[in-house]
Amino acid sequence: CAVYFGLYSFQIDGSSNYTSSFLIYNEDHNKCVNAVSASVVQTAPCDVSSEAQHFRWISSSRIISLSFKLCLGAQNIKDWVKILLLPCNELSPLQTWECKNETLLGLKGQPLHLNYGNRNEPNMMLYKGTGVWSRWQIYGTKEDLCSHGYQALYTIGGNAFGKPCQFPFKFDDKWYAECIVEGRADGLLWCSTETDYNAERKWGFCPTKSKTTHDPVTGVLYQRNMQSALTWHQARTSCQQQDADLLSISELHEQTYISGLMNVFGSTLWIGLNSLDFESGWQWSNGNPFRYLNWAPGHPSLEPGLNCAALNAGKASKWESIACSKKLGYICRKGNSTDNTPPPDQPNFCPAAWVPYAGHCYYLQRTKMMWSDALAACHREGADLASINNIEEHSFIISQSGYLPTDELWIGLNDQRIQNLFEWSDRTHVTFTKWLAGEPSHIINRMEDCVLIKGKGWVRYSSYCFIIAMESKSFNEAKLNCEQTGARLVDVANRYENAFLISLVGLRPEKYFWIGLTNTDRLERFQWSNGDKVRFTHFNVGMPERHRGCVGMLTGTSAGLWDVLDCNSKQKYICKKMAEGVTTTQVPPTTQPLSCPAEWTKKDPGNCVQVNVHKYIPSSRKHCAAFVYLINTNHTIVNEDNFKLCSFNLTVEYKTSDGWIQYNGSQYFINDDLLPMEDARSFCKKNNADLVVISGQTERKFLWKQVFIYLFIFKDNWVDGSPVVYTSWDQNEPNFANNDENCVTIYKNMGFWNDINCGVALPSICERSSDFVNVTVSPSTVQPGGCTPEWIMFRGKCYKLFNNKMTWHNARDHCILHGGNLVSILSQEEQAFLTTLMLGADDDVWIGFNDVNWEMRFLWTDGKGVTYINWAKGHPSLHPDGSSRMYGYIESEIFDCVVMVRSPEKMTGVWKVEVCKDQRGFICKRKTDSQLAHPVTTALPQHFFKLANDSYKVQMEKMTWDEARRQCKADDADLASVLDSISQAYTILRVSKLKEPLWIGLNSNLTSGRYRWVDNWLLSYSKWATGEPKNNLACVYIDTDGDWKTTACSNKYYSLCKQSTDIAPTDPPQMPGNCPESKKHKTWIPFRGHCYAFMTSRSDNWAHATGYIRNLEAFPFRNSSCVDCFGNEDALTGSSWRSLHQEVKSFHFRAYSFLIEGALDWRMVSTTLVERAEAMSCAPSGSTSTASTAPGGGERLYPPPVRGGPS
Repeated sequence: CAVYFGLYSFQIDGSSNYTSSFLIYNEDHNKCVNAVSASVVQTAPCDVSSEAQHFRWISSSRIISLSFKLCLGAQNIKDWVKILLLPCNELSPLQTWECKNETLLGLKGQPLHLNYGNRNEPNMMLYKGTGVWSRWQIYGTKEDLCSHGYQALYTIGGNAFGKPCQFPFKFDDKWYAECIVEGRADGLLWCSTETDYNAERKWGFCPTKSKTTHDPVTGVLYQRNMQSALTWHQARTSCQQQDADLLSISELHEQTYISGLMNVFGSTLWIGLNSLDFESGWQWSNGNPFRYLNWAPGHPSLEPGLNCAALNAGKASKWESIACSKKLGYICRKGNSTDNTPPPDQPNFCPAAWVPYAGHCYYLQRTKMMWSDALAACHREGADLASINNIEEHSFIISQSGYLPTDELWIGLNDQRIQNLFEWSDRTHVTFTKWLAGEPSHIINRMEDCVLIKGKGWVRYSSYCFIIAMESKSFNEAKLNCEQTGARLVDVANRYENAFLISLVGLRPEKYFWIGLTNTDRLERFQWSNGDKVRFTHFNVGMPERHRGCVGMLTGTSAGLWDVLDCNSKQKYICKKMAEGVTTTQVPPTTQPLSCPAEWTKKDPGNCVQVNVHKYIPSSRKHCAAFVYLINTNHTIVNEDNFKLCSFNLTVEYKTSDGWIQYNGSQYFINDDLLPMEDARSFCKKNNADLVVISGQTERKFLWKQVFIYLFIFKDNWVDGSPVVYTSWDQNEPNFANNDENCVTIYKNMGFWNDINCGVALPSICERSSDFVNVTVSPSTVQPGGCTPEWIMFRGKCYKLFNNKMTWHNARDHCILHGGNLVSILSQEEQAFLTTLMLGADDDVWIGFNDVNWEMRFLWTDGKGVTYINWAKGHPSLHPDGSSRMYGYIESEIFDCVVMVRSPEKMTGVWKVEVCKDQRGFICKRKTDSQLAHPVTTALPQHFFKLANDSYKVQMEKMTWDEARRQCKADDADLASVLDSISQAYTILRVSKLKEPLWIGLNSNLTSGRYRWVDNWLLSYSKWATGEPKNNLACVYIDTDGDWKTTACSNKYYSLCKQSTDIAPTDPPQMPGNCPESKKHKTWIPFRGHCYAFMTSRSDNWAHATGYIRNLEAFPFRNSSCVDCFGNEDALTGSSWRSLHQEVKSFHFRAYSFLIEGALDWRMVSTTLVERAEAMSCAPSGSTSTASTAPGGGERLYPPPVRGGPS
């Protein structure tokens, strides 16, 4: 049935439709969903003026009713339950919706759909049926419900650093689903960025057309957002929500004007310049031509990943290339964009050999000469070097002027008159640029003032040439354009040609490219536009089903798959034509009696080929590599870099019912999973096999080593099927480098052998006899044995901490002498055990992790696979401050070995790199002794277990949080506070053994809405899970994965009690007073008798930051509790200076300052370094504003608004 639906919008500031709502319409009933009350959701005749029928998508896939400010939800996750309006909860699976098959709306991940009318039920229901009464669309348009999905609305100004609005939000005991003016006298629209404004007090203005700076010369409007902290893409979205874009600068005047606006600030702000199109160079996001360059020295950087540009006001407003994920402020620009609309076509009369286009004549001259000579030659013809004014003209030159892929042709663009300002030689205005990737480079001290055009053009594969069109067209327009160049829309003959097309477009930013396949004539019949019979297809999941239209090839993670699209949609496309000089011949059919295994395709009579289009192409070499034991066989596994293809020689029939390959009396299985040797062998053993073994003379040569061989094969090109013979070690191999190389790899191309650490993860090949007996391998019942005195047993291994100071290599030798090796840490539980062991360590200790053999590729010296890591922040690195700089370091000082940190206690257990020759303690690990008695595993202790100054006890009864605390109090204890990594490690061991969560002593209901330990310790150490802590959930437990999570206090869990002889410090009282009035670039926040301002819009070295703060009659902060106060703030995207004069063991740190980094970690740096960071300042309480009470109560963190709302 045909369904019609429409869109109705609420707007912000009279122009924006980002908060657009819609009516949910069913065509068969000809009615819309109508919210009568929170418990009654029915249908009614559609009425766009009725707020009860308006709904809108909000975050976390929820749909909100605009009349009740409640979310559409179900009573339960089961068939035939009522649809209700519920208080919005982003964690509830009862409120998350998704579109299915265009017109079905159902609970996310469930086969249950929104339904009305079945069984004469008057209410909307959740129903498993998929009939016409379960099909919904937007009233008045031809779009599904998801076509107007949620888009974050980024705030301007306020105190939320640009965070998006949170809808719905609560203010003054009332819920709002859109921006409001309540609470403000100036009538400006604002929103909260948290669910409960009264709790968090975070807010910002909604996107607006006002609050801009006007250039009186050009009429362009600018908006500076220096207090925001957004990524480049978020910043651009914020500008677009105001009908603007990120700043572009194409003229000297504009750069001068912007520099004048910014010279009083030190901020680094996003601009629209980017190199995100991997096939193009730098370009402006709003499409303006990139003709003016103002890069800072050293920029743009050649370092990968720095694809976005920012204006550094502290460096004369020069531009710097930065990672797009960094969070900065930004500048929006509106108005006066370059118009590059092509001129109307008109008749041309051109001399012979000249090609007409859009009122001009073009001639391609391949005689090589300098740019100035080329310009003079054009002038002699009464012409000029070509100026290219739009993408259409560029496409014409590429496709119809006779341009060849090998051409390099001068065009008129140059910056000889004004350095770094490019102009056309014919003096026409620059409206379009199309730079090559990495351009314009304009390297210093090189004369790069003239521009040429070059590129791939047509690309040949097999007997055909292919070209990617640069403009988006409908299917028929694309077909016509290809035919005008003597080509056709591409037809795909086989999977190899499909793989080639992936190499052309797979990584491009466009989602689709037209290919020449369509079923517009008959739904059930697809045909190529050139009339060829369809012999190969590669449709996406759910395609083509009953879709009618034209076919586009996907890019990105689904590269190479085909979708059926609307033929009138605009997509780029691929043309294909026969290469010059190629003649077609019919290939006689051949008999191929041999078959290939499942998922492999016969390439020719002697080879099988596998094509994998679902993985990222550069990983292909890894995919085709394998670990094997080798016997005398010509079995070959090779690979080609350009395509995801693997091949082996096919000489006999082989295919078993369970997918094993038969060859010469044996069966083989290629395991693509990347595994270290031990795990690879375990896989084989479970399948009645083992890793492939060597026999004959080669095996005899290698028996002395008594290890298994891995073959890691790299080939750059396809081979002709001849066998690869593995016969000899490379020169000076095996060398047992670092004494931990016990497995073997084969060198690229040469076939020589090299030994390697067995912990390297690679695919593997299993071998079993063809007459094997299929038996189930029973689990081992051998007791693990015990440990000698002074060694501690944990999960079947023995451990010992040595405080003897040794180098890393000497420490390893000492462990080997004791029958073990330096410890390898393979799981979080093992790490937790070792962290508690560190209580007995004098200092940092060596572990077995190192990159001695391969820089920055860390492996365990005992050959175990790397299954767990626990690096400290900034590690691994080539040097101890967490950087990769090596200036001033000699080779013997390279940091190749790893220590486990002892102190400070908040970092105990994390790993850092060190010089291997340093003297450290160490931990050894070895197998248990089967001759010794195995200690009986005991249950969790029923009494308190002492750890340092604390004692812990697990309460083995599930209780609510309050019940658990009362029970701890009865034992003269309290719910446990986890103050450092050692107590965290002990708790992980408990939950790991218990396999159940544990309550701990955090409950924000008892600590004024902020998290603080109930035994009065500050929350200075935390281990929150991702997305935690969550709003409106007060009580905290440690989950079985060791992470802290919030939940309802009424849930019942086991709990952890703690007694301690340590006494928590008392807090100084909150003192009365006033803070200065907040200004544009700083907001003062009162806390314990002082006012604090985060100067995130400025960056400077420590000395200048201190001077600037003193000019404010303030001082750099030095109260450690302030760090804890702001510990949950995420506004500090960079680092902040803190002046610290602290006595530690009678030593005064007066020559150094401290940086507070993003996670409020401190790093000590010399104050003499010219290093820049944001500043944090304090001021004594003064008399500018009065502390007041916001709606809902509580002390304000900023000056009071006029009418109770934010200011």
